Amino acid sequence: MTPVPITDFLSVMEQLIKLHNRLFDRLAQQFSLSHTEIQLILFLSSHPGRRIAQDIVRLRLLSKASVSRAVESLRKKGYLDCQTSETDRRSVQLTLSPKAQDVLQENRRLQQEMLSALLQDVPAEDYQTMMSVIERMNRNAARLLAVKPFNGV
Repeated sequence: MTPVPITDFLSVMEQLIKLHNRLFDRLAQQFSLSHTEIQLILFLSSHPGRRIAQDIVRLRLLSKASVSRAVESLRKKGYLDCQTSETDRRSVQLTLSPKAQDVLQENRRLQQEMLSALLQDVPAEDYQTMMSVIERMNRNAARLLAVKPFNGV
């Protein structure tokens, strides 16, 4: 098999990121939220064991300042409940309020709409193969990222 240049993969990822940003734009407009606020809501929904701002900073590669601003804004808008930890006063537990469910539901609907459009002419067998390859590439990328340095980088 002839290797595909990495730029081809990056080009596809860039297009998918643009589509994903469009989805975020629609959510942002509909709910008057920033992209960072949407990311926080989605993160807390998909990572129930990760409920502190530091987890979001570390795992989403966002700045502390932007996460702090987004947390405060979401709290004021009623999407987020914040509770200071009883064991560590510096730690604040973040919990989505029922109001956030509307954002999550619309996000799921928009993601399904986007995925359906992306896979419009893709046979189920090709989709399964693609998902298998993506899973392997993800495992390989995680393994390579754990090795420092990688080929002198």
